[in-house]
Amino acid sequence: MKISFLIYENGDKINGPIVNQERIITSFLDIGFKVQVLVLFHNSYPVTIRLREIGATVDYFHSGQDTCITIYWILKNIQIFDPDMFITDWIAPGWFASRWIRSSGIPCVGSLQSDDAFFWSLMNQFVGNSNSPWQISAVWCLSDKLRKKLYHRVNTQGTETVFIPSGVPFPSKPSNTFDVIKMAYVGRIEIRQKQILKTVKAMCHVLNTIDNSIAGLFGNGPDEDSVRELVESEGCTGKISFQGAVPPNEIQKHLAHYNVLVLLSDYEGTPGALLDGMAMGLVPVCLHCPGGIEEVVINGKTGIFVPDRGEGFVSAIERLANDKDLFENLSKGARDHISSEYTLERTIERWITLFKQLLKSSEPKKQLRIPRHIRLPKIDPNMAGFDFRAPTKWDRFLGKCKVWLGAIKSWVLTKP
Repeated sequence: MKISFLIYENGDKINGPIVNQERIITSFLDIGFKVQVLVLFHNSYPVTIRLREIGATVDYFHSGQDTCITIYWILKNIQIFDPDMFITDWIAPGWFASRWIRSSGIPCVGSLQSDDAFFWSLMNQFVGNSNSPWQISAVWCLSDKLRKKLYHRVNTQGTETVFIPSGVPFPSKPSNTFDVIKMAYVGRIEIRQKQILKTVKAMCHVLNTIDNSIAGLFGNGPDEDSVRELVESEGCTGKISFQGAVPPNEIQKHLAHYNVLVLLSDYEGTPGALLDGMAMGLVPVCLHCPGGIEEVVINGKTGIFVPDRGEGFVSAIERLANDKDLFENLSKGARDHISSEYTLERTIERWITLFKQLLKSSEPKKQLRIPRHIRLPKIDPNMAGFDFRAPTKWDRFLGKCKVWLGAIKSWVLTKP
C-alpha cells in the first residue's frame, strides 16, 4: 500500500501531533508500506530527515505561503507519487487539496485531535455530504468522546468517523521506583492550552511542601522564559529541571527516572505524553478537561483527577507520597490500561482496518487532474492561523482607506 502523509515541522519544537505522526509513519514503513512524507516547515525538519533515512519518500515546502500555492504543491506531489491513501491530519491546506485528490479515487483522511475551535472549524467546513465538494473521506478522532461529540454536533453522513488514539511503545517492564515524589511534565511550554504557568506554580507548591521531591519539564514552547522566571520566584530553581524537547524514541527512557505525570491543561485529545508516562508506570495526576483524558485516566484505578491546580493538586500528591500501596496499585492499573487499548501495535491495527473500509467504498482510481484555478470557500476566522491567502482587491482598498484615515487623524490632531 502507498500512503501520502502531510506533516508540519518547526525546527526542534516537538509536540503531540508530530510525535504521533513520526510513530505512525515509522510503523507503516516497518510493515512494508511505501510512504510519501510531504512536510510544510518553518526553520528545519529533523523528523522528516529521520523518516527519509529509514525509507520514506520526502518533499519539502516552506509553510506560511499562499494557501492556493501550497495546494498546487500538494497536488503536484500527490500526482507524482500516486498513493492509495492521503492523510492530511490537522493541516488546513491539505483538507482543501483533498477536494481534487478525493475526486481521483484516493480516500483522504483528516483528524479531530482536541475540543478546540480550530478543529471544529475544520469539521464544519469539510465533514459530511452537506459540505460537498469539500467533503473529506474520513476523520480519525483521538478520543472516542470526541468522535461521539462530532457525531452529535455535525451531520457526518458520507464521512467515515473512527476512534484511533495515539499509540505508544509498551516496555516489558518499567524501571522507575517509588522512593520520593518525582514529577514529570511532558508537552508544549505554552499558556494557551497547557496552562503551563498555573501548572508549574502548582508543581512548585508541591516541591516546597514535600521534602526531597523533584520535577522535570520536557518540551519547549513560546512561554519558556516566563516559566523560568516563575520557577526562580517560587524558589524552586534547584528542584525543577528543564529537559528541553526529547525525540519520541527517547522519551520513555527519560521518564523512567520519574514516578508521577502531571497534566493540568484546559483541553486535550488523548495526549501521547500521557500514554507514554502510563506505559512506563507513572501515575497520572490530571485536571478534568474536555477531550479524551477521562477515557485513559480512571480516577482511583489508573490515576487521579484533581479538582483544581491549588490545594486539591497538592493533596493528591501528598496522598501518593504517604501511601506506597496506593501508588503501586495506580501504577499497575495505568500500565494494564495502556497494554489493553493504547499500544502502538493496536493503533496500527485500527489504521489498517480504516484503510480497508475506505478502499472498499471508494471509486476506482483515475489520474489526478490539477485545476488551473483554485477558488477557496470563505475562511473561518478560527482557521486563520493555518490558512494563508493573498490579499484581494477589496483587502487592498481597505488597507489604503486605513492609511488615508490615519493620515487625516494625524493631520487633525496636529493642526494648531
